[in-house]
Amino acid sequence: DSIAEIFECAGTLLMLHPTSFSPGLDKNQCQSLALAACGQFLKERLSLVENATATNYALTSSSMGHSPSSRSFSGRTDDAKESNKDKDMNEGIVSELLPISFLDGILESTTLFGVSFQVSDHAAVSDTNAGEEQELLGKFVTTNFNKFIGHVKMLLIQRSEPNLRPGDNGKRDLEGDDEEESKDDVNFLHVSIALSHLLRSVRELASGLALPEVGLDVSLASTLVDQTVELAEMLVRRRVAMKFNELRGVVVKECLSTLVREVIQTELPSKEDNIHEEEESNDDAHHQ
Repeated sequence: DSIAEIFECAGTLLMLHPTSFSPGLDKNQCQSLALAACGQFLKERLSLVENATATNYALTSSSMGHSPSSRSFSGRTDDAKESNKDKDMNEGIVSELLPISFLDGILESTTLFGVSFQVSDHAAVSDTNAGEEQELLGKFVTTNFNKFIGHVKMLLIQRSEPNLRPGDNGKRDLEGDDEEESKDDVNFLHVSIALSHLLRSVRELASGLALPEVGLDVSLASTLVDQTVELAEMLVRRRVAMKFNELRGVVVKECLSTLVREVIQTELPSKEDNIHEEEESNDDAHHQ
């Protein structure tokens, strides 16, 4: 039911190792089983969050058009209410897009790993055993963080996609829809809020993993932050590219198309006059 119970069971098995009640599992096997159980526990919790998020997004996608212009400025009381509403909204966005409890589970697992499998005589621990434990712990952190960041990436990309109406075939109508554009802007605002909280949470995780109680390699912990920064940069680049594509379409429609029409309208009368002049000139030559 919890990560703590997993390590309690693993610690009990380790305590029974020298006795006749032992199932025959040594320390390395207990460590591997405990981390594998923690990984499965976190995976199941992430699946539950994913299903709940998908359901919630389907139910609330039609009401994502909250606009700052609806803010009331009637007085301090209204400002305070709006401030609380914005705070609640931000917390709701974070809880919807970011399963931060998954990161907490990673840190809890690594911390309890060191507490449950510590030895009384640290000098008796060989460098080889310590290296194996660090490798095992590092693999656990890397594998589960990759699952987390992949899940978050999918959610943030989904939220940052433009709202397309049925029949748009993946393209926004160039005539524009202020309401849909406003929803897209609000959606990306939500993504920005989530990214800010994500970066802060991952930095806290990296700091916790580098503590002596865990003792994970600092370079591995910093890699987690680098992955998160890369995700943020990728989403920003996608947003900028999408806006430039929309702007290019507007320029083609509003500027170039108008210019071409004006040129055509200007050239046609002059060409017709030239044709009439040529016909009159031919008629005069024929009469002569």
